[in-house]
Amino acid sequence: MLEQITPLILTYNEAPNIGRTLAALAWARTHLASKSASSLRFAVKAVRADPEIAKRGRRGIRMLGTYVPGVITAGSFRQDGDRIFWNVNRPENVIVIELHDEPYAKLIIEVLEPAVTVATIHNTLSARAA
Repeated sequence: MLEQITPLILTYNEAPNIGRTLAALAWARTHLASKSASSLRFAVKAVRADPEIAKRGRRGIRMLGTYVPGVITAGSFRQDGDRIFWNVNRPENVIVIELHDEPYAKLIIEVLEPAVTVATIHNTLSARAA
């Protein structure tokens, strides 16, 4: 079950703790990090569940990562001039997080409950905007 989880680390002035946090997450295949939850609010343009994006064949040019059709897509890909991060085994559980002013234009990731995750992100971003 842990192999299905990608931790998202939100930090703000956490230099004394980040090493300990990453060590505790050594079990994870991949980590995503943002400088702070507030910067994430400004970075996110859109969030949606989109199983079809993972079923289509076009990933872009693999920069650093793995692509085995029908099995796994993980790592950095370049598509239409944008960097896109993929971490997908099961297309039916995919969400897409579109970003601006970040190194990646999109995060295409697998989550356990796409509808719940998308709603949670929308609610968090709405609450922070208020």
